[in-house]
Amino acid sequence: NSLNTVLGFSESDIFDRKMKKINHSGKVMLNLVTNMLDVQKFEEAKFSLNKTFCKISEVVEEARQQVSLLFQEKSLSFKISIQYDYTLNCDWEIMVRVFVNLLSNAAKYSKPGRNVSLLVAEGKQDGFLQASVIDEGMGIPQAELLHVFDKYWQGDAKMSGKVASTGLGLTFCKLAVEAHNGNIAVKSTEGKGSSFIISLPAEEVVAAPGLEISSDHHSANTLIDVEIPKIKVYASQLKEKEVYQVGEIIKLLDEMAADGIESDWKKAVESAVRQGDSQRYSNLLSEVLSS
Repeated sequence: NSLNTVLGFSESDIFDRKMKKINHSGKVMLNLVTNMLDVQKFEEAKFSLNKTFCKISEVVEEARQQVSLLFQEKSLSFKISIQYDYTLNCDWEIMVRVFVNLLSNAAKYSKPGRNVSLLVAEGKQDGFLQASVIDEGMGIPQAELLHVFDKYWQGDAKMSGKVASTGLGLTFCKLAVEAHNGNIAVKSTEGKGSSFIISLPAEEVVAAPGLEISSDHHSANTLIDVEIPKIKVYASQLKEKEVYQVGEIIKLLDEMAADGIESDWKKAVESAVRQGDSQRYSNLLSEVLSS
C-alpha cells in the first residue's frame, strides 16, 4: 500500500523529471517486493496463474516501457526484433515481469553506450517460441553459470558496478517460465556479454513477420529518407522551442502527424520532451537540420 501511494502521487505530473524518477524507483522497489513474495508462493505451490491470450509483441512492449528510463540513463541502444508475433496463453503480469527482470539485468551489467537486443524467433520445438535477451556486458564466469538461477545468488559485485541486488530476479524468472511449461537458459562469455534464452509454448502466428523496434539513445539515424525534407520544416520550428515548452512542442508534433509524418524520429523527440531530456532533444534536432 505504501509503494502504491508513492506510485500514485508520482504519476500526477508525468512531465516532471524528478517525479518520473521517483515513479521509476517506486516501480523497481515494487518489483523487488513482488519477486520476494512470488518466489515464496511458487516454492510453496500456492501460486495460481491468471492466464489470458496476448501477443508476444504486446508483452515485450509493456516491458520495454517499464525499463525505458533505465536504458536512457545509461545511454544504452535497445533493439527489439520479432520474427513472428506469436500468441501466448500466459499470465500477463507475470510474463511482463519476466522480461522486465531480464532487461533490467542486461542494463545493470552493461556499460554506458552499449547495445542490448531482444529477439523473438521460432523455437527449436514445434509450437514453441524462443525469446533471447542479449547484452554486451561483463559476462558471467563459467564457474558461476550453474548458480545464476539459484535463490539469493549474487554475482561479483564489481560486475554490476556494486549495484545492490536481492538475488531473486532470475530465480523468479525461472519459476515463472517453468510454471508456463517453458524453460530458461543462459549463455555467457566473460568480458563479452550474456544471453538469456526463454522457450515458451505458443499459439498460432497472428501478425506478419519482421516487426522491429529500435530505441537508440545516441542518434536519429532511424529517419525515413523520403520524409527528411518535410521533417526539416518542423525541426526548424522546434529549434525555436525549449524542451520545457511541452505544450507548444506537442502541438507541433501533432501537426506533423496531421501532415502524414509518422517516424521514429518524431517519437524520439516526443519521448525526449516528456522526459525533459534537453540534450537528447537538441541532438535530435541538430542531426535532422544538418542532414
